[in-house]
Amino acid sequence: MKHFYHGLFGSPSDWNPVINQDNGVILHDLYSEEETILGQRTESQDILVGYSMGGRIALEVAKRNNFNLSQLILLSAHPGLREDEIGNRKIWEDQVLYKMLNLNVTEFEKFWNSLELFNSSMMNQNLDENLLRKSAALFDCFRLSQMIPQYSHYSEFKNKITWIIGNRDLKYKELIEQRISPLGIEIFYLETDHRVLTASMEVRELLRRKGVS
Repeated sequence: MKHFYHGLFGSPSDWNPVINQDNGVILHDLYSEEETILGQRTESQDILVGYSMGGRIALEVAKRNNFNLSQLILLSAHPGLREDEIGNRKIWEDQVLYKMLNLNVTEFEKFWNSLELFNSSMMNQNLDENLLRKSAALFDCFRLSQMIPQYSHYSEFKNKITWIIGNRDLKYKELIEQRISPLGIEIFYLETDHRVLTASMEVRELLRRKGVS
C-alpha cells in the first residue's frame, strides 16, 4: 500500500495534484486519525509519503515499525532535534500553541506566513476558526520535541529513504545538509520554499521516478 500523510492545516486532497489514485493508495486524514496514526502497522511492500508534519509522522511510523517498509519519502520534514535543542523547541511550541488558541485567523495567518521556512509564500488552505483550533490539538499531539530521532536507524535504512526539500527553505535545507546528507540518504531539491507541494509537477515527476505515482 501507498500511504500519504498531509501537513498541518492540510487535508488528504492536498495530494490530488501529485498522485494517481488507485486501489493501492491510502490518503490519511490526520485530523480524524490523530489518536491512532502512530500505531499503524506497516508491511515490507508499503510506501510511506509525508509532507511537513505528515513527514514527521511518517518517519515516526517507520521507526516504530523498524523500517519494515519499501520506501519512505519525506517532503519538507524535520530530521529530528538534538538533545540540546529540545528545551528551546518546547518553549517555541508552547508559544505557537498559545497563538493558535488565542489569535484570530487573520492574526495567526500573518504570524504563520512570516516564519522563515515559508520564505514569504502564503498559506493556501482555507483556514477558519474551526480548522485553526483543530490544528492546535494536532500540533500539540505531534510535537517535534516529543519525537526523538534515531539517526543510526536513518543510516542503517538509508536506501529506503528519500528527502525532498525546497531550496528557499533555508532553515530546513541547512538541517538536511548537516544531518541527513552525511548519511548518504538520497535528497532532491526543488526551487520552492517549505511548501514543496506547490511545485506539483516536479513532485509528481519525482514520485513517478520512485515508482510511487
